[in-house]
Amino acid sequence: MVFVRSTIAHAAVTGIDTTDAETMPGVLAVYTSRNLALDVVQGFVMLPPAFSRPPLATDRVRFVGDVVAAVVAETRAEAVDAAEMVIVDYDPLPVVLDVEAALDDGATLLFEEHGSNLAIAFEFGEDPDLLADAEVVVAQRIENQRVAAVPMEPNGSS
Repeated sequence: MVFVRSTIAHAAVTGIDTTDAETMPGVLAVYTSRNLALDVVQGFVMLPPAFSRPPLATDRVRFVGDVVAAVVAETRAEAVDAAEMVIVDYDPLPVVLDVEAALDDGATLLFEEHGSNLAIAFEFGEDPDLLADAEVVVAQRIENQRVAAVPMEPNGSS
């Protein structure tokens, strides 16, 4: 099986044509959200339900690499060749490239029904006297690389 992935960071999916891919040698099936009825998958259990999404993108992709189709073939090479024949029509949507900008009012929302790009927030309170007697206090903004310690596949679904 080979996945067809979004080449666009944020877009409406206006069509997926699998006709040519389905006729390629060795292809057993080509699946999209329209012909493979999978339930929406609850992601990280602490996130609001608005962030849940199906294993295959339906009407929107939200990151480069979002899975839009799956090609099943007799060999990996045949699946790769067929995946290249899947045509996905995208209507690009605005993107936000900076974490702080994503939190601004009026920023493009990835999950509009949630109403914010802030997925979850924790409040631990503040102790204004915690560092009052410290000889040195260092404040620094650190940007983390865009790598997460979780694999994209295999995704489990029931």
